Amino acid sequence: MTQAELADLSCGVAGPNTVTAQDLAAPEAAGMPAYRGPENPRQEILCQIFAEVLRMPRVGIDDDFFALGGRSVDGVLVASRANAELSCQLSFVDLFDAPTIAELDQLSSKP
Repeated sequence: MTQAELADLSCGVAGPNTVTAQDLAAPEAAGMPAYRGPENPRQEILCQIFAEVLRMPRVGIDDDFFALGGRSVDGVLVASRANAELSCQLSFVDLFDAPTIAELDQLSSKP
């Protein structure tokens, strides 16, 4: 392909299968919860751990670990880092019972 042909491709001509920003639903309309930030220092740490492990710019406290693409091996990393940074006793299996940060925060704060 020549440079002129490439320029023609980038001119913004919409075809029948083109998706525009208007076609995309807001996260709430697509069944995803609206972003809710951390409400305490413990949740801040968990949000940071989730975001780093999942390689995302930010994670809200209602975002589901598995819906964001988390896998079991990622769960092991989350549990290990949470145990080290929060001095708690989480297992990666706990993510199946508490897949959001809000739920995991409650679970990890129990004695």
